[in-house]
Amino acid sequence: MKRSQKKIITIKSKIIRFMRISKKISQPEAAHKASCSPQAIGHYENGRMEIPDSRLKCLLEFYGFSDSEFQEYINGKQIPIVSIKDECILLIDQIPNEEKLRAVHTILKSFVS
Repeated sequence: MKRSQKKIITIKSKIIRFMRISKKISQPEAAHKASCSPQAIGHYENGRMEIPDSRLKCLLEFYGFSDSEFQEYINGKQIPIVSIKDECILLIDQIPNEEKLRAVHTILKSFVS
């Protein structure tokens, strides 16, 4: 299976998404600066593609973050939550009990059905 068909959300993916959103930069704006498509930015942020180092460097500069700040997050500094959806995903990831997870699933499905 191609990486683009499977999400592998890495710490790097989470960091670059946080950095873009925290600076209120859209995916199209980031893509223009990085000379790629908005879809590529989305793929980097959603773990469908690994971001090349050269593009990462370009984006860090555009987002106004240094490489050392990026490395702090890589080394375990807490990534701030930038959306309620992200927070919900983090909470769901912490549910160890399958029965409780099924209850959450049922509730979530009721909102979209």
